[in-house]
Amino acid sequence: MLWRKLCFKLVQLVFTLWAMASIVFLLSRFLPGLSSPKGMNDPDVNILSHTSPEAVLRIKEAYLQKHGLHLPKFYLSFSLKGEKNAGQISSASVDEAWVRKSVLWHGLETTSSFYRQWQQAYSNADLADQSTALKSLIKWSNSNSPTERQLNVAQFEAVLKKIDRKQRLQLTKEWQHLTLSSSPWYFFLPSLEWHGTNSQYHLWLQNILSGNLGVSNSDYEPVLDKLSEALKNSAILGAIALLIASAIAYSLGLWLAESQNKPFCIAVRQTLYLLDSIPVFLLVLGLLFLYLLFGGTLSGNDIPSEGTFSILFQSSFLLSTISVVLLLLPYLCLQFYQGLNHEADSMYMRTARAKGLSINNSLRKHALPNSFGPSLTILSEAVIGLIAGVLVVEVTFSLPGVGSLLTRSILSSDYPVLIASTLFLLLFRIVVVWITDLLLAFVDPRIRLS
Repeated sequence: MLWRKLCFKLVQLVFTLWAMASIVFLLSRFLPGLSSPKGMNDPDVNILSHTSPEAVLRIKEAYLQKHGLHLPKFYLSFSLKGEKNAGQISSASVDEAWVRKSVLWHGLETTSSFYRQWQQAYSNADLADQSTALKSLIKWSNSNSPTERQLNVAQFEAVLKKIDRKQRLQLTKEWQHLTLSSSPWYFFLPSLEWHGTNSQYHLWLQNILSGNLGVSNSDYEPVLDKLSEALKNSAILGAIALLIASAIAYSLGLWLAESQNKPFCIAVRQTLYLLDSIPVFLLVLGLLFLYLLFGGTLSGNDIPSEGTFSILFQSSFLLSTISVVLLLLPYLCLQFYQGLNHEADSMYMRTARAKGLSINNSLRKHALPNSFGPSLTILSEAVIGLIAGVLVVEVTFSLPGVGSLLTRSILSSDYPVLIASTLFLLLFRIVVVWITDLLLAFVDPRIRLS
């Protein structure tokens, strides 16, 4: 029965991980610069003003194919009937966007007739006229309103006047016939299309399962290598700080519960409450100020070394560890202290005291084991909250961890690293919660796996 419940929990974990990963994928598709190489987005249009549209589209098309972004986003896709019918016109890749819109707005036959004339005029025109005319058509197809569309129609007609007279007359006639025509109403009905495994989502999920997180946009290194190096440093910092904070917090919490009415204990509790109320960034900046005030420096390693644990010898790592310990200590200690006080008011504690046990012995023998379950939950929340604290600490002390990597990826628009870091942090939280539920089920027999 227990193994069946464990298997159910495992299946539940896998389903949750898949659902969260799918949400991250869907949100990542809305990132503004994901579908273009770095430096070729809309804000960089001035840089590309003298580049031909064909060259720009070829570069973007090669980028999309390299990263699989030319595929449909999901297994299923919905498109308008008119845009789907545009596939019947054998158009060049540089013309696909405006041809698709033209079919949707003005019909298949009129667009096909205009496109045949357009290909003849385009091939015979000068390079400058080709570029100007194509830019006008692309701008026309990107119009968001009828008013803007009419304005772009006038601009394209002005461009037509620069084309050879013989070609211009026929092309202008076809263009006017196109703009005066309307597509059938059913062209705007949705059409469902099944793509199967030939989709961005399937490729992305396949790469994730095989450990391929893509390549960084900033230095073209594998994202998995960069993330692994950052995780190593963050894991060392988090594990050491958590062990130190937990050892101090539980020892101090037990001592406060045993001697809670003494003036010194009251002062310690108030200090912990004060420390717990200080924001993370203020606590870290205060510690950095004191360190620099007394002659400290963050210019480099105190002891030059190499290897996996070389980060332990950096002054920034020592300050980061102290900051994280101070961040975790008040929360863990006060929660554990309050849990012991809650158990101390229970009926079984009164029975133990009535049988002659001292307050210290009854706390250690009875209250401490019963408060371990809630303490485990508190500890898991601290581990999850530790992520936010580590991010702030690493950025402040320039420690090469997940926090610094995430910050750099945001500032440099390094979307592959940003997506991988976000996915890891989300999955880390889910796994910690799942492990905590399992441990609570084994520690406390009153809790059943459900």
